Order: sequence, then structure tokens, then C-alpha cells
Amino acid sequence: MRRRLIIVASLIVIGVLIGSFKAWPTIGNIKGKIVLSTQNGLRLTHLDDFTGKIPTWQVMLESKDEYRYPDWSPDGTRLAMGYLSWEESKPTARGANTFYKLVIINADGRGLHYLHQGDENYEYPAWSPDGKFIAFIAYPNWPKERVGQVCLLNLSTKHLHRISKPTATIERPTWSFDSRMLAFTSSAHEIVIYHIKDDKERVLPVIGWSPLFSPKGNLIFYIQDNEALCSINIDGSNKRIVKRGFFDYIVKFSRDGRYLLYAGGGSNMIPPGHEYSTLEMLDLEKLKNYRLFKGSLLYGASWAE
Repeated sequence: MRRRLIIVASLIVIGVLIGSFKAWPTIGNIKGKIVLSTQNGLRLTHLDDFTGKIPTWQVMLESKDEYRYPDWSPDGTRLAMGYLSWEESKPTARGANTFYKLVIINADGRGLHYLHQGDENYEYPAWSPDGKFIAFIAYPNWPKERVGQVCLLNLSTKHLHRISKPTATIERPTWSFDSRMLAFTSSAHEIVIYHIKDDKERVLPVIGWSPLFSPKGNLIFYIQDNEALCSINIDGSNKRIVKRGFFDYIVKFSRDGRYLLYAGGGSNMIPPGHEYSTLEMLDLEKLKNYRLFKGSLLYGASWAE
């Protein structure tokens, strides 16, 4: 009898240890999938079993064509991005086409179709969380000037509304989680908040770039001088440094606001010929970084939970 009890107790302990071992690798509630654009096409990884180590990246689409700054649709079934065909970009007697067009593809990398075309360069598309709009930046005089306008495309009516004056706007516009506001950076590195319904904008009293709304919409996170991740209240008060380190641009928050996906690395910080980029996940509760990717220069990433 005693021997039997010992065996049963041992099996229970082993079961607990096995259960703990299976549960241990996953970190927090990091879920979903991430797509990133590199010099060789699109790469994809799934985070449902994220362990804190660099995950495996699958080839989603490999091509000589260029795909820049992809952004997932709210349901994660499609991607909007800037697209330049390799054939069209080759020099000819008539010159080369260097305009990126706004396109949509399916989540499997197929079904590419043009969403908006014109004699302009289109980059940094951002899908509204309600799925009704795509905001992006148009560069009318590209490649002579990198002077752009923030545009808003109604996906139902295809109406295009230019919501900013032509300026050297940098970084893609980003949406509040309720689809009521956009944030973008002006030529003077001022952070602008644009209200969709009122068609009005407001400038925050900070200098920075790559603004991103917190899930609750009460904060704007942004990058200051590539050296710090900062935040400020939506009303312009209470500016603070969240974490110091090299930040290139911010990608997205997790829905619960705990994790922040951003790009680091960058050719402006290291000797020529050694360019690389990193993709990092920051745990805002522990202020701990998890590296997801290190490799060739990134041309945008997007996270769908």
C-alpha cells in the first residue's frame, strides 16, 4: 500500500513538472502574427508560442519587386503597402518609374491589386481599426523632393482627402484605437493630432517622431532623437521618458497596452557596409526587451493580434 502511494505521488509530481515545463516557455499574452518587409520581400512569424527567443520567420513573398511599409487590415486577412514593380523600375529610354503605388494583397501573399494609382509616390499606409479608411503619405514631386501630404482614402467611396499641406512629413500616420484620430509628424518634427470628424489638427508641445496612440487613447508615445521612447498625455501635459535606448520607429501596441513593437538598429548608427535592423518587443511593465529579428534593413513591419 505504501509503495503504491509513493508511486502515485511520484506520478503526480512528474505530471506537475511536465505541465510546468509546457507552460513555462510562453511569455505573457503575446499573440498574433507579424509581417516585415526586407530587401528580399516579405517575412512572416506567429507569436502564439513566443518564448522570448528570436522566432522562426517564414518566407511569405520573395520577389525582385519592392514592398514597403505593410499594414494589416483589422481582421488580419489582407495587407496594404507601397509597391514598386521591378520591371517598371528598370531604366529605359523613357526613364524609370520610381513611384510606389498603393496596393493590397491577401495574407498568403497572393491576389495583389492596386488600391490607388497616380503620378505620385505613396508610402506608409495605415489601416483604420474600423476598416473604413487607409491613411498614407503621398509625395507629389517624388523623387525631386521628399515633400509629402497625409492623405485619407475612404475604402467604400474611394474618395481621397488630403488632410495636410505639402510638407516634409516623415513617418507613417497612425490611428487611435477608436478610429477617431490620426497622429503624424510634421516637417519640424512636431507631433500633430488630427481629428477625423472635425477635420481639425492640433500640435503637441514636443519634438519627436513616430507617434503612436496608447490603446486607451489617453497617451501618445513617440521617439526623441533616436535615444529615448517618450510619452505625453493627449492634452499635451505630463511629458516623460519611458525608456532610453536606440529606437528607429514604433510599430504597434498590443491590445492590452503591455507590449510595444518597435524597430531598432539602423544604418545611421553603425559604419557603412554593416547596415542592419532589429525588430524588438518591449514589455512596458518590466521594461524588458525581446528581440524578434536582426538582419537586413527593414522597410516596415505590422502586427495583427
